[in-house]
Amino acid sequence: HTAAAPAILRTLEGPDDESLRMAATAALADLRDTSTLRKALSHANPRVQAAALHALEQIPSGGLRAEDVGAVLFSDRPEARDAALWVAQRHADWGDALAGSLRQRLLAGTPPPGGRDGLSSLLGGLMSSPAVQALSANVLTAAQVRWETRLGVLSAMAQHTPKNPPESWSRALTFLLAAPSASATPE
Repeated sequence: HTAAAPAILRTLEGPDDESLRMAATAALADLRDTSTLRKALSHANPRVQAAALHALEQIPSGGLRAEDVGAVLFSDRPEARDAALWVAQRHADWGDALAGSLRQRLLAGTPPPGGRDGLSSLLGGLMSSPAVQALSANVLTAAQVRWETRLGVLSAMAQHTPKNPPESWSRALTFLLAAPSASATPE
């Protein structure tokens, strides 16, 4: 058992094969070697990282934390980033934990993970968190935020409005509509 998980992870380092990826991820989840999978989260190969994220997500009490996923959310490697987005969207309870890293990156002008649609889906899945609701308002009013990011936030807000939206949303939308740049051509 102890050699099986590393061997399966090594097979993912080869040419990309979707069937192999799916089978390997299922086998890794079945083996429940969380120690090896946690180490694989920082692997250089994004397919290995993605398989580790997916496998840990499938293991009850697998020890996957919001911080683990947050570390991969802004990866420039689509396989790993998309896996992190997929996992994060399924954890509304991680909103408060992810809000800090999202705030730091988005307010610094970093492109949103997965583009506008990926950001909209991610924030939508986390929108029950007061910290994510506050982040959404902050993103709309911060000067250095990319237009694509603002559109992703607006989409998430429109699709996942809480029963009682925070007052900060009204202020942010009023600010955005009144800003001279509101009619400017997007990036």
